[in-house]
Amino acid sequence: MRILFFLLSSDSGGVGSITRKMALYYKNNGHDVALLCIKNQTKIIYTEELIGSGIEVESLEYSDFKANTIFPIYIKVFNYLKKNSKYDFIFCPGIAFGILMLPPAKLIQPNATIVVSAHTHFSSYIKDQSFFKKLFFLLGYITLPFAEKMTNSSKKSADDLKKFFHLKKVIPIYNPASDDFLLNYNMPKSSAPHEWLKNSSLTTFTACGRLVKTKNFSFMIDVFNSLFLSNNALRLIIIGDGPEQDALKEQVKSLNLSNYIYFTGFEKHPEKYIYHSSYFWLTSKLESFAVVLGEALALGVPCIANDCLSGPREVLKDGTYGLLIKGYDLKDLFVGSEGTLGIITAATMRLFPKPVALSTAFAEIRDVDAAVELLHRVQAASG
Repeated sequence: MRILFFLLSSDSGGVGSITRKMALYYKNNGHDVALLCIKNQTKIIYTEELIGSGIEVESLEYSDFKANTIFPIYIKVFNYLKKNSKYDFIFCPGIAFGILMLPPAKLIQPNATIVVSAHTHFSSYIKDQSFFKKLFFLLGYITLPFAEKMTNSSKKSADDLKKFFHLKKVIPIYNPASDDFLLNYNMPKSSAPHEWLKNSSLTTFTACGRLVKTKNFSFMIDVFNSLFLSNNALRLIIIGDGPEQDALKEQVKSLNLSNYIYFTGFEKHPEKYIYHSSYFWLTSKLESFAVVLGEALALGVPCIANDCLSGPREVLKDGTYGLLIKGYDLKDLFVGSEGTLGIITAATMRLFPKPVALSTAFAEIRDVDAAVELLHRVQAASG
């Protein structure tokens, strides 16, 4: 069977990691596999790995996927599909790729089975996009129904995608987060890649992902700062790179935490850091599945995750396999972690004298604010 994978870039975060795993899996099981990347390959190590396994890799060599590049990309994809042998299966990871690639793929290779796989909670994702992107995604109402299969990487995200584009069916398929390598991973503590991970007297958190706003690392740093004020044995290792890296490092510097928060930069094998950490921490505002959370679980590391709209709740099975934190402030973190991340060492309480008499009344209140106002008025009137 001949299989073609479209991809923005072979090093494009979680989606790139999943697609590489799938491409290697099918190649190792005797299929002819090709990978067509839109962007320049910034981390050539991944391209070399794929080519070394016998996978055909071709790049269109664009620096990014933007409004002024869509038409030339479209023409190059058209020519690529025309000159290559017919494929039995075409895989498009991402809604944008589905919208862009479905028309030429259907036209030139009509017998191929085309699968479009989303990796986000789409109705939340699109809210923060530019006017052009919102306009572009409207094309999905026309093109996406032509895909033989539509998938998303969690049940909640699949339901969201189905509802948003009025699709007949979207199949939830969880990402391949673990394998025998992770499940059997073992590294002596003495070989850990950072001194903090070798020191049992420290509590070291690891976090991993693209340094982008949706991963919410800025919030993580602020929370760490609050925790550090009461426990200076805490450390944080952030694994990954991305456009927010300089801003995050500046934030760490401004909080005088440069000696306690470490940025690894790009790391091909993040499991080296995660394996010996005390906790793995995820603070994303938007996820579909959260692959790295599954990988941390496979390594046997306790996990803490903010309960965003989709992903972590399903990975952690409603909190069975790790701590789910509702909300995005310090109070939520303390309550949700049930004392794991901190304890109250002092409290100030306002006490009221015991009432001399009790009366019960039923009142119809229009909202919560009105209820609070009524309470204050009753307290003032009764002394």
